[in-house]
Amino acid sequence: MAPPASRHAASRHAAVDSGKGPPGALKRVLGALLAFVVLVAGAVAILSRLDSADSADPQARPTCAAHTVRLTVDPAIEDAVLEATADLSDLAGAQGCLAVDVDARPSAEVAAELSRPAGVGLATSLPDAWLPDSSIWLRVARRTDAGAARLVRTPDSVATSPIVLAVRRAQAEASGWPGAQLTWADLVSSPIDQWRLGVPDPQVATSGLAALLAVDADSAGYATLGRRLELPATGERSPAGVVGAGDVDAMPTAEYDVARTAAAGGDVVASYDPALGGGLDFPLIGITPDGEPVSAQVAADLELLTTALLSPSAQSRFREAGLRDVAGALAEPYAEGSTSGVLADQVTAPLDVGSAKVAETLKTWSSVGRRARLLVLLDLSGSMAETLPGGEVAKIDLARESLRELIAASAPDSDLGLWTFTTGAASDGTDRVVEIGPLGEQGADGDSRRDTLEVVVGGLSPVPDGGTPLYRALLSAYSAALSDYAFGRYNAVVVVTDGRDADDTQGPLAEEEVIDRLRQQYDGMRPVEIIALAYGEEVDFDVLRQFADVTGGAAYQGLTQDEVGTMLREALSNT
Repeated sequence: MAPPASRHAASRHAAVDSGKGPPGALKRVLGALLAFVVLVAGAVAILSRLDSADSADPQARPTCAAHTVRLTVDPAIEDAVLEATADLSDLAGAQGCLAVDVDARPSAEVAAELSRPAGVGLATSLPDAWLPDSSIWLRVARRTDAGAARLVRTPDSVATSPIVLAVRRAQAEASGWPGAQLTWADLVSSPIDQWRLGVPDPQVATSGLAALLAVDADSAGYATLGRRLELPATGERSPAGVVGAGDVDAMPTAEYDVARTAAAGGDVVASYDPALGGGLDFPLIGITPDGEPVSAQVAADLELLTTALLSPSAQSRFREAGLRDVAGALAEPYAEGSTSGVLADQVTAPLDVGSAKVAETLKTWSSVGRRARLLVLLDLSGSMAETLPGGEVAKIDLARESLRELIAASAPDSDLGLWTFTTGAASDGTDRVVEIGPLGEQGADGDSRRDTLEVVVGGLSPVPDGGTPLYRALLSAYSAALSDYAFGRYNAVVVVTDGRDADDTQGPLAEEEVIDRLRQQYDGMRPVEIIALAYGEEVDFDVLRQFADVTGGAAYQGLTQDEVGTMLREALSNT
């Protein structure tokens, strides 16, 4: 099997050999015999980097091609693993030959690939061993029969690190730290203007997932939490680095992150909350391809790798990297008390939650916690003052209520804007009521965009005898959303209308022309979807659906008051 291609870091190579081996068939026979001896007797091998042996005679060093362990590790422990396997001369033996390829990839990504059934396709070939940051990802990988069959051996924890709250030092000390520890429950229930809270993406960060599990809410509860939290753009920064830079006041992360950030001069400390569920346990586990048993050589190599990573020298390197060893001890610079930002007298227990609960939590969060950049385009033609058949509430009032719900449920760092359209407005039929931007952003008057939108929505009224320049307004809104695209977010134009295109002021556009222009504008590298919400039977729903299809979006039609009332929420939860 070819070595896996790294998607996040260059695959690095550490190797060990015991001298020149015999050639030809004799070499293969002795190699097989050696594999058996290694498995039975537990012989150890010498590990060293090939690239550190420049002075060695190349002819005296076998390639070890038959004895390569491909190890995928969480990026948090990559450097420490490379250092720990760079020079293990204290484990030298006269027999054996092993090479270690270290590839760093996020634990959540590897878990998702391992859980895929055979034939679905993997981004890379499977490694021989995996070292995620938490056993929780082993449970996620094992949630399918395919994943369970691929993970072999009982995992061995090689390092630990508690999940903590990274808090700005001044605010933590003002709250009584280190004598008193801030809790996640206290922070999420605090006023928004008192604490700005961030959370790492729970889909990929164990600490972000732990923060959601600690709340243990239903969909409505997570919607409320989503409004409370920010998902800061981290770039190359860690969560503790984001806190130290002042982007937010507190954010869940791992203790090693706080230790490293504080050691580098960051003004951040760790607050320990047992409700976050424990910590990272960095379990080492073997992986077998579908239907292939683990060979004697790979089994022996995994035992050797475990021994190497649990050796005193490796454990020391993990401590130096800000991690705790398997006994829970920190390195001396980090164990000096509150000056280091972390506290030594803390106990780390692995996160203990089932894969079903993890899947349920992530599914709920994906629908209510995802950050979006939405431009709402609302029809204010005269017919929006009417009711739907059998209804008692005007269509504009139904739209107002849906918009209020959207505004209330969106996070402070979600982007939202509101345009309306009808005849008598600008040349494109639109009125750009509130330009798109973060809901928490304050304007010159001191009000946030959320406050402004709430006031504006309450005053929306249809224009008597107003027409429906739908096509011109939609093209204009789509162009604006595309030109102001935000990477890393769900970008969409949400059009709400109850009628067909009718533009007496400039003459109608043909629907084929609109489709062609949308197709020309759509950019797969900057995807902006159209989500069309049709109120009632008078809408040309087939046309709206074609507009949405061109952009990868969707169209929904409500024929009754009850259907329209939940349509926006359902549409966004399905994206």
